[in-house]
Amino acid sequence: MFDLISIVVTGRNDADSLRDLLTRLKRLAVTHETLYFDLGSDDGSVQAAMEGADRVYRVEDVSGSRSAGRWAGAKLAEFDWLLFLDADMQIQDEFIDFLNNRTYMRPVQGVKAFVGSYHLVENGVRSSRNLLPNVAGSRRARFGGALLVQTEALMAADNWNPALWGPYGHADLAFRLAHAGCGVEALPIPMVTKPGSDRRLSRLRAGLLPLNRSWLGVGQLVVSQIRHHAFLSFLLRHPWPLLLWAALLAFFLNGWPRAWQAFALMLLYLAVRRGPKEALGLLTEPLRVPFGMLAYRSRTPKIERVE
Repeated sequence: MFDLISIVVTGRNDADSLRDLLTRLKRLAVTHETLYFDLGSDDGSVQAAMEGADRVYRVEDVSGSRSAGRWAGAKLAEFDWLLFLDADMQIQDEFIDFLNNRTYMRPVQGVKAFVGSYHLVENGVRSSRNLLPNVAGSRRARFGGALLVQTEALMAADNWNPALWGPYGHADLAFRLAHAGCGVEALPIPMVTKPGSDRRLSRLRAGLLPLNRSWLGVGQLVVSQIRHHAFLSFLLRHPWPLLLWAALLAFFLNGWPRAWQAFALMLLYLAVRRGPKEALGLLTEPLRVPFGMLAYRSRTPKIERVE
């Protein structure tokens, strides 16, 4: 396992962090290839990639979607395992050791993908705050742009969707991997770090502005699930918006007081467990879904190799 790994890195204007990432990847003792997919950089990222990656590509007409670069990487990679990273991430020593020495490995049926914890970097130091709070050993781990997955399992789930943007690309693939019977296990070690809180603030603003990519993303995710025949599986794994709105509807139609109490308790639970922003997002999903479904556009990225 992990004898042959294709590393797929996507980025846009991340030249400095990309150089650091490519340098750290040279510490991998396993046989690997590194492929970099650029999404329209103008800061020297392509030149930095030419110095440290085995192959470099430009991806065009994708509106900056990193999922498009990951989709292309899976298509062009040659090895049995795929490690997806973003150029603004830094892979951690613990995860490099996992790849080199198979630490924390345990045979679990159905597990064909792995993630570690994601941490923020604040003032150059890895924060104790976990960006994706997975429970170690969980087979339904959450992941962002960083994922180690068996190539065969990814293709069985029909690869990344290049039409989806940001976190909805991650969520869409996570649901489809689960639907295809591929478990994603969370390891009890850090995997990557990501830049600090200023980007989280910009994502919060984007999520609250109507009709932008983040606001429409959930509807586009629903279209992808329907097209991949995974919608019922998606509903079973993501029932909260349906439950919340069913409780509200029962209250307004029948004046049933307990429906209102059930709604309030569910919303409070989500706010405590997942945070107020995610609870608000789940509550507004049924309003955003139809707009996102209408805005969905299939895309086939244009890929050009840089020689």
